[in-house]
Amino acid sequence: MKRVALPITLLVCLLAHATVATADQNPWSSEAMLGLRINSGDTRQSWLNGGLGKFRFDDSSESMPVFENLALALSYKPSLTSKAQVELFYHDDPDGRVALTQAFWQLNPISSNRWRSRYRVGLFHAPFSLENRGKLWLSTYTSRPSVINSWLGEELRTVGVEGIWTWRANAHSANRYSVIAAAFGFNDTAGSMLSWRGWANHNRQTGAAETLPLRWLPAFAEGQPFQNQAQEFEPFKEVDNRVGGYLGAEWRRNRQLRIQTVYFHNNANPRKIDQGQYGWRTQFTQLAVHWRFGQQWELLSQWMRGSTFMGNFGVDNDYDAAYLMLAKTMQQKHRFALRAERFNVDDKDYLGALDPNDEKGWAATAAYTFMPTRQLSLSLDYSHNDWSRASTGLARIAWEESQLSAAMRYLF
Repeated sequence: MKRVALPITLLVCLLAHATVATADQNPWSSEAMLGLRINSGDTRQSWLNGGLGKFRFDDSSESMPVFENLALALSYKPSLTSKAQVELFYHDDPDGRVALTQAFWQLNPISSNRWRSRYRVGLFHAPFSLENRGKLWLSTYTSRPSVINSWLGEELRTVGVEGIWTWRANAHSANRYSVIAAAFGFNDTAGSMLSWRGWANHNRQTGAAETLPLRWLPAFAEGQPFQNQAQEFEPFKEVDNRVGGYLGAEWRRNRQLRIQTVYFHNNANPRKIDQGQYGWRTQFTQLAVHWRFGQQWELLSQWMRGSTFMGNFGVDNDYDAAYLMLAKTMQQKHRFALRAERFNVDDKDYLGALDPNDEKGWAATAAYTFMPTRQLSLSLDYSHNDWSRASTGLARIAWEESQLSAAMRYLF
């Protein structure tokens, strides 16, 4: 991925520059965000520090302000139908670095009364998340998204091309029907963190060419099945030069109801390894529902089920997760959210104590967000995780952790 991060960015800029400008206003725009957080609670050692804790921050940073996010978005819109966008995050954990999280060119051709389309090429988030629909692909409901959307921001990114085609009966129709299709590469290792660490609850987006720490397992030792695995995991890497894809369908009724289903398959060769990174054949199906009702009430739910496989008679896991969230917005300044979720990893291989991946758990989150201006948001979140995971001795060990967080995000 290090070899393609810069070319992708340059390609986006060249495609945008090649489009004839028709807008009168300055085509360039930028937006920066500063996010700070203070945490308190009873947590396990964070997965970023080599532990099995589900949270991004653990007791090592308790009761002190920490950088949650420092981000910059640059946009170039030379016409009414096209734009280029680049998004950068500074991550203070596990070691300070600047991460390129998105770099894409988008085309929205002039639509007819019935048909509308959108195309993207480059590096970007797939349109699967109901929570992370804010600027810079951040959740607008809680400061920590669900485990599903945490994983989407961590291990999945489209490096390729995507099209969305939308049809409605006429200009006044309340119903819109869409088809989503994409082809991509550089996502062959997706499934590693889900298997070797399990699900997690955090808002850290992995950038192109970034690596993440892997918890040591007996299967990594000399003479064991995965002795060639690097100790740093690279999420966005091409291992086998094969193309993956996703296909989805969506129905929207005005702003009241949105139902989406999607199938994802990275088409990776599970028997390939490149520079310590194995190919993981990962696929999943997702169903998502967003319902707005009453006076500013919202009900959101995502359900995901899939599998991941790696190696010759190696890691073989099924996984699933789901959440249900109820949110209420008042006077466009106050938002309350309650979320309950469950998650599971089912270890089906025969590696036993060398590579235990079994996990089963649930989580709950309550959040309040105050938005005094369009630039500033202040939030208070409480999250509790309760799960069990197989140990290297094959016994299931029960874990639980809770964290109260006060967070601030400022856009400028």
